[in-house]
Amino acid sequence: MSTVARVTQISSIVDCLETGLVKLDSSELDIELLNLFKSQLIEAIKYFQAGLLTKYEPELLLALRYLVWKHSVLSNGATLGQQMLNIAYRHKDNSEINRIQRILFGILTVFLPWLKERLSQFSDYARNNYLLRQVVRGIALLDNILTIGSLANFFSFLQTGRYKNLLERILSIHPEYSNPQSLRQEFLAFVLPLVNIYQTKMFFKQLLWSELSPKSSIKSTDCAFCGEIPCNIYQASCGHRFCYYCIKSRMLASVTVNCPSCGRVIRDHELAFARD
Repeated sequence: MSTVARVTQISSIVDCLETGLVKLDSSELDIELLNLFKSQLIEAIKYFQAGLLTKYEPELLLALRYLVWKHSVLSNGATLGQQMLNIAYRHKDNSEINRIQRILFGILTVFLPWLKERLSQFSDYARNNYLLRQVVRGIALLDNILTIGSLANFFSFLQTGRYKNLLERILSIHPEYSNPQSLRQEFLAFVLPLVNIYQTKMFFKQLLWSELSPKSSIKSTDCAFCGEIPCNIYQASCGHRFCYYCIKSRMLASVTVNCPSCGRVIRDHELAFARD
């Protein structure tokens, strides 16, 4: 495999991982936002008639999910969590999702959870009604099938990073960056904090200095790093001298520091203050 092909393959893998993580983050944000709205709603109606929340909680959640869907997916084609991460739903041909897909998304995420919760409450009444009992059993069977399908879909998502749940696969929609340039920016924002900028700077500076200044040209009384007369002299066990700033800055930036003159490892406890 050529170098260009390898770079392209690695780039595609990184893009897949980055997009997959952002999609999962958006789902977590949606859940947290819904829980936040729910807690605010409970706080607002807690002084109403006792038992009102328990009795009509499914309907209140239905109204809450409807408002969230109306002002997110229906109007903007993206959930609230996706909007916070600058991504939006796209069709499989990378076009914006149409109104039918947005309405179906609302039915499956707003109405079906309410229907499932309400029907589950009728399980006690279904014992004496054959038809209702069969409906409850059918719903339970369908729920088990969807659970298995969701697990299989998640394994597929880990490989492709495309459809994170069955709903997206059924509607043929998937979140993508609204601005493709944001993908690179998000990746850099993730990678740069992991890079020790100072250590990288000192590495190239030391490499450049070793190329421009041969070791033999540095006097034994000069700093082995900068080649100048040492300031606040410290001497290692190998006998070479260094400026306090030169040696300490390198020890802070790297776990292992080698003497540029002899190559021996310099340890902090072996350093000794040296007089002129």
